[in-house]
Amino acid sequence: MLKAYEVNKKLFIHSLTHSDRQALIEIRYPTVLSEQDKSVLYLALKLDAMVLSSDKAVRKQAKKHAAEVHGMFWIFDCLVAEGLLSKSDASMKLRQMTSNNIIYQNNQELLKEMKLRLTEWDKI
Repeated sequence: MLKAYEVNKKLFIHSLTHSDRQALIEIRYPTVLSEQDKSVLYLALKLDAMVLSSDKAVRKQAKKHAAEVHGMFWIFDCLVAEGLLSKSDASMKLRQMTSNNIIYQNNQELLKEMKLRLTEWDKI
């Protein structure tokens, strides 16, 4: 069984202050990261918060700084585990997501993760 995270967490929206923007400029993030990616990583580290991203470069940088990081598959896992999405609906949505997004189609690691879930969720 896939392990899901506690979903009773609250979502907060944070805005960067002027001093945050100054601090962000001084951090040497890889050039492959967008300004949005950098601000997400900066705030996650500042607030000891989780990063939700399926972007490989963002995930790699978050892990490098020991930030908790999860992606789309994890969100599906949580929704199924909490009964907010049935396994059959999750299976259908996951298939849709992967068929509509070329990033998922051409990545063997992501396809492997998808197949694990489909095998579990398609059991009836």
